[in-house]
Amino acid sequence: MTVGLPIFGSMSYAVARTLMEDGVRVVTTVKGRSPATRSRAEESGVEILEDFEAVFEQSNMVMSIGTIQAAYEVLDSFGTWSEKTTKRPAYIDANPLPPRLIATRGELLIKNGFQVLDAGICGLPPEDGRRPILLASGPDTSIVDRLDGIAFDVMPAGDQFGQASIIRMLHILLSKGINAILLHLMLVANKEGVTDELMTLLDAIRPDLSDRIGRAIPWLPADHDRFRLELEEAEAWLVAGGWSPGLAVSGIEALTAIGRSDLAEETRDNRDAHRSADATVRAIAKSVLPSDGEDAPFILTHMTDDPEEIRLASAAGVDRIGPDLETWKKDERQGGMGTRISSHDPEAIAAAVRSQGESTPFCRVDPIHEGSAAQIEQVIALGVRRIMLPMFRTPEEVRTFVQLIAGRARPVILVETVAATIRLPEILEVDGVSGVHIGLNDLRLDSRLGSRVELLLSPWLEEICKTIRRTGLPLHIGGIASIRDEDLPIPAEPVIARLLELGASGSLVTRVFANRCRNLEDWKREIALLRTTVDELRHDPERRRCQTKRLKDLVREARRAGQAIP
Repeated sequence: MTVGLPIFGSMSYAVARTLMEDGVRVVTTVKGRSPATRSRAEESGVEILEDFEAVFEQSNMVMSIGTIQAAYEVLDSFGTWSEKTTKRPAYIDANPLPPRLIATRGELLIKNGFQVLDAGICGLPPEDGRRPILLASGPDTSIVDRLDGIAFDVMPAGDQFGQASIIRMLHILLSKGINAILLHLMLVANKEGVTDELMTLLDAIRPDLSDRIGRAIPWLPADHDRFRLELEEAEAWLVAGGWSPGLAVSGIEALTAIGRSDLAEETRDNRDAHRSADATVRAIAKSVLPSDGEDAPFILTHMTDDPEEIRLASAAGVDRIGPDLETWKKDERQGGMGTRISSHDPEAIAAAVRSQGESTPFCRVDPIHEGSAAQIEQVIALGVRRIMLPMFRTPEEVRTFVQLIAGRARPVILVETVAATIRLPEILEVDGVSGVHIGLNDLRLDSRLGSRVELLLSPWLEEICKTIRRTGLPLHIGGIASIRDEDLPIPAEPVIARLLELGASGSLVTRVFANRCRNLEDWKREIALLRTTVDELRHDPERRRCQTKRLKDLVREARRAGQAIP
């Protein structure tokens, strides 16, 4: 018998070792995976094959166990492969994916002649006689009889697809969710200065909770990203079923705080085994900043000096509006490239101040140069509330910018040079910065990448965004076009999905977007649709994942066709 484990994380490693000790052949692939995954696979003794399809071809049973992102990738790949092969390995999906999705995909595979099992793993990896529970549901759970008592203790969960996944979702909420909730409450206690008093109370009347806090919280940083993604899936499932997602939301908030803290890079291999729950909470608490009321929703910024456009956009609910005053040396950077170079009137700030909506007066100024002090004084005198600094390369430039504003407006920095990304940790330590925007066009030019979309999809940008998010500063990225614009080479929804994946809480309203709006009704309709799309993508991980995959597919198709990518 050959078992294929297309994803090779720590659980798959333990399962593979246990199965091989029982005489089962195990195969995997490390194509596109991290060096740590490759090292883990080589050390385990499994057979390493070329790719997913090779694993599927050589297996009697394919068992998908992994992270959310990898699980979707395997499910999609198996579905594609299943339509062009005569092989019929059993397929077991043991990931916390949406029950409805598992049911739909499982029924389709069964119609095509496959044996399929909906499964869920509950417990620690198999080791020294200890085995996790394998929840199993579907028309034929005997598929996993060969694994029972070896790698897992199999627990039947019903004869319908989705039942095991539902129990798995509830288990995530009862285990990882409650641990994350305990962290959330301890962060509150830390902020309010009552940690010791609360623990004294729990020791007296709920020693079980006191013990759980002491055991669970120190481990959370090592798994925070995976747990957060699983709770996001659970949140979407609860919402789809009409239930309150409150428990999941609070847990996600606590786990996100870990991602902004000094413990963000901790793993099970390098974690501090001696750190207490209290020390863990205090380390994470440093990253929990007061929320910026204006940045709580997805913030839309529009740069224009047209008084009528300012009035309409403000009335339609655009959050920040004002002129783009950056002209200094811009011709040298972008001249002849077909990009738009504005020459806006600073007096437009006054129009933004007078607009009847609730928009914040905004402007982008020139990079730091000999005229910066006078320019910043001028825009502040006109009533600007947020000022954006472009094209900086050093912490000193950002520090000068903040000092020139002197607390009279909110400084926002626009990361669009390679030098700034290299020095980003030091730049983000400058006191007074209120937000960060990543400018895709100039950063793409400075990095000499082929297109903005290539940059948007790059692992490099992911690392930049992680660095920014750990500070707790609001992160805005690029610009957004109209959801309804069918003439765009790259539609808006896949771009928005990618921005949300990167952790963006805002973006620019592009000129292409504004050109579609001729009156207030147009503006209100377009902005409402944009906000609805953002909200739906935020609360639907499956849709967000599909749209990001769509973006990658569009790029791949354009390359094959020799077409330019924007």
